[in-house]
Amino acid sequence: FDQFVWRLTSVAFHNTAFSARMLAMSKPTYLSVKNHSGSSSSSNNNVIKPSALIFVPSRKQCRIKAIEMITFCAGAEDAKQFLHVEEKALQPILDQLENKTLIHCLSYGVAFIHSGMLKTERNIIQRLFDSGAIQVLIAEYSLCWGMDTTAHLVIIMDTQYYDGREHRYADYGISDILNMVGRASRPLKDESGKCIIFCQTGPKKDYFKKFLYEAFPVESSLDQHLADHTNAEIVSGVIEKKQEAVDYLTWTFIYRRLRQNPNFYNLHGKTHHHLSDYLSELVETTLQELSDSNCISIEEEDDEIAPVNLGMIASYYYLQYTTLEIFSSSLSATTKQRGIFEILTAAYEFDDLPIRRYEDEVLEKIARHARLKIKDPKYTDPHIKTNILLQSHFSRNRDGNYSLTSEMETDKQDVLKQVPVILQAIVDVLSSNGWLNPALAAMELSQMVIQGMWENDSRLLQLPHFNADTVAIAKSLNVSNIYEILEMEDDDREKLLKNMSDSQTADIANACNSYPNLELEYEISPNPKASVDESNRDKIVTKGTVKISVTIERDIEEDEEIDFTVKSPSYPFPKLESWWLVIGDVAKNRLVSIRKVVKILQSSTIDLEFTAPKIVGDYKYTLYLMSDSYAGCDSEFEFEFHVHDRSGDEDDDDSSSEEEDSESEEESSDEESES
Repeated sequence: FDQFVWRLTSVAFHNTAFSARMLAMSKPTYLSVKNHSGSSSSSNNNVIKPSALIFVPSRKQCRIKAIEMITFCAGAEDAKQFLHVEEKALQPILDQLENKTLIHCLSYGVAFIHSGMLKTERNIIQRLFDSGAIQVLIAEYSLCWGMDTTAHLVIIMDTQYYDGREHRYADYGISDILNMVGRASRPLKDESGKCIIFCQTGPKKDYFKKFLYEAFPVESSLDQHLADHTNAEIVSGVIEKKQEAVDYLTWTFIYRRLRQNPNFYNLHGKTHHHLSDYLSELVETTLQELSDSNCISIEEEDDEIAPVNLGMIASYYYLQYTTLEIFSSSLSATTKQRGIFEILTAAYEFDDLPIRRYEDEVLEKIARHARLKIKDPKYTDPHIKTNILLQSHFSRNRDGNYSLTSEMETDKQDVLKQVPVILQAIVDVLSSNGWLNPALAAMELSQMVIQGMWENDSRLLQLPHFNADTVAIAKSLNVSNIYEILEMEDDDREKLLKNMSDSQTADIANACNSYPNLELEYEISPNPKASVDESNRDKIVTKGTVKISVTIERDIEEDEEIDFTVKSPSYPFPKLESWWLVIGDVAKNRLVSIRKVVKILQSSTIDLEFTAPKIVGDYKYTLYLMSDSYAGCDSEFEFEFHVHDRSGDEDDDDSSSEEEDSESEEESSDEESES
């Protein structure tokens, strides 16, 4: 590495228009690759063909530049100068690809990759490039952080990308540029690495030269995200007082940089007094933001800090505290599933979803056919885009003729990766407030996300290779759910799957056998002072804390190994099934107990507890078993109990009457709001 040399060159273009500038860069790019295409000898005297890695601003430019590159090759003496393997040996690899443009370019030794391609295709192309079979690889600039490919020559074609939210071209970050430059390094193969940057002339060239040739200062951005970090430390117990929050900052990188570059952090000096005032103000502002969001509580007298339920949920699920603030202020006891869906898409975790050029027009066309209409939509808003992407996921592009682009399909996968966690946080917020119906609606929304279907769609769409036609055939055979498919006669099953191949039939059989078939039994165990009503032995006479022991049995063979992985053809990520056990009062929309069960074995026993109402009378509660992944396998059971007179109990005190009054007031207010 001591003898390795980097050669960095910057070339400026006078064109101010992006399209014209990219077109002007095509020929110089080809000539640069050709000029550096001579053989390069490594230290062990092995002859190695120098490779060229070209970064472009978008996926569209990947295809365009690859076609332009092979067009220039066609006019040269050796049209296959960038292909270093026999075409017969390359053909089996080409048969694994589906993109016709990519296959044609590979036959000339030129390939392209972008974030919208399948991971398997990207891996194939990178292996071809790393092995030297092809010499030129064109990549989308955003992949510079996620690829481990290096090259002898790196060319950065332009240093701007289109920002759809601001409707303008924005510059690459310096860190992105440095990462691309760092790809021009093959120390074990070459004696030098070369990088050429094509950019706009004028101050742009001087700007990049300054940061590329001089030391790059790295500053902290902790002050911009301090609230989430502080909330996590408060929940874990590291910070319990304001002074401890200040002490915590003295051990961070930002404290080291305050003295080195005070102007960057808007400090008026770097003395101890200036630093102390800055840190105190920063901590005070951060804690006040968390307190206003109901994530922490602050005792002003002794400056003690304690976590609150919202802060614990944000820390547990790694969500921004502002997202939990939205949930707390927007969710209510009367929120329907549509309202939960809109609140979900408003989460701050979707702020970074990109909006590309002309993408707002595509989103508008898709939104016209969406089932849930959006009021006054702004299609450059990432939250509106999230809403449309999820609706398209539920509909599977069945509601209209407009399908998602390859770029938007990748964005949809990024959204789907975050949604289940955010929905679990919503369920926790709703259950902590004791709202039953919204919590059940959020659980059903989680099923919709994992299975990619609307709530009123046929449950058979959870099976692979099933579509509307297959569902219609099943309906004609009086089959409406997966359990009925397992119980079908062989002749009827053959009619249903007559258009399926053997491999498709095997996939369907595997999915049906993996579909959970659970049986639930419960036993109420009241406190020791409780008794059984002799006139109705199913009715428990109780008071205080009530314990319910739930036994869940999975219908499988004795020695059969359980696969907890969710079988869903629409969800692109591995997902383990989990369940919610819920006890609620349906009449009053009140959730009294909830527990999350990650894995249900062949036989699992779970205990739940809730406090019986303080008012004497008969009560009817419902026990729910809700899946977070599968639709159509939920269960619910009603049970009754009686609360007797507690006036003579030793554990009753004056506060119990106050609690009864407050509870009766809440019930009356709930009735008024419902009316």
